[in-house]
Amino acid sequence: MKNISLILKNIKYYFNYNKAVFLLFVIGIISNTILLIFLYGNLNPIKKSYAGNSSYEKQYNFQFKDAIDENDVESYIQSLIKLERVVYITSYDGLDLQFKSQKIDSSGYNVGCVNLGQQNDGVKLNWRNEFSKTEIYNAENVVIISESLSNKIGSDIKYGEDVLKINGIDYKIIGKIISGDSSILMPNTTYFKNGFETTKIRVVAQTKPSYYGNLEIIEKISREFDSLEIVSSHPYSEYDKLKTGTPVIFTILTIVFVAMSITFIFLLKHLADNMNYISIIQSICGATKETVVFIKLMTIFCITLGSSLIGIILHALTYGNLLKPLNIVENLTYSLKDYLMIIAIICLASVVSTIPFLRGFIKDTLISNKIKFS
Repeated sequence: MKNISLILKNIKYYFNYNKAVFLLFVIGIISNTILLIFLYGNLNPIKKSYAGNSSYEKQYNFQFKDAIDENDVESYIQSLIKLERVVYITSYDGLDLQFKSQKIDSSGYNVGCVNLGQQNDGVKLNWRNEFSKTEIYNAENVVIISESLSNKIGSDIKYGEDVLKINGIDYKIIGKIISGDSSILMPNTTYFKNGFETTKIRVVAQTKPSYYGNLEIIEKISREFDSLEIVSSHPYSEYDKLKTGTPVIFTILTIVFVAMSITFIFLLKHLADNMNYISIIQSICGATKETVVFIKLMTIFCITLGSSLIGIILHALTYGNLLKPLNIVENLTYSLKDYLMIIAIICLASVVSTIPFLRGFIKDTLISNKIKFS
């Protein structure tokens, strides 16, 4: 309690000695806190991944050991998530591919269909990247192939004319795409008519769930289906990978804050240097040098903590209407954990950057300090 009382008195001494300098320091910490929050959210790959809301970042990939009952799996997933797209995909094994009587190595290629959502896929490179209503209704044997498979085939393909034989059945090639859901895409009616077995299902949610809601979804699906082998991706898979980089981000932001606050830290040094006689008095009264240094550091810590808390509160109150439109990253939100991390960075940086200013006081003896400040 005695140390706490001395820390509070030190803060009062700092304020009374030079109110203008003290307020400049506080305002500097508040403004730098708001700026640091902006940098933390907009330049931090962890936060950018967490906030992402593209189709890719609302996507789940469920890989099963055995062929599934598509209706059962899709219905259960629909009970947990509102879906905007569902794609069924076969395994990479067991395809027999031929083009113009030449056998094609099928390793690494699969067949898929869109069961919910627009019947198109990928970026069109040749002819078409979608199926007509007639082709879907009549379950016609037509396919759109990936750029990788097209390169594998090797010869010039006449789209709309040439045929790819899959497991002994002819399919007319009507287009080539890049970055599709599968190597070979066909209408869902054709997929089911010709008896393809699904071992992978890719779904895109209408809205991105919360982080913990996402964990609950994965846990429930894993418990429901024993044959589920792996969830190869989910809306927060990149975020989970990047989380290991948090210490690096923490270190970088600490350095950034020290660089931003260097002017204001010198203002505090000015106050501290001119108030060293208070520390001398504390030493004469019996306080050890370690205790005096601790009190000085905690004084800086408390001033910084209070200032950063004001900055956090101002940010939280003005974020929705004033600060959010300034973001580079869309849908960026801040949690209590984010704000606590910012406060930790600011307080740590302020205390650490002040230690060099205390070296002279630490090295000098009590007598020499008394002479210096007498």
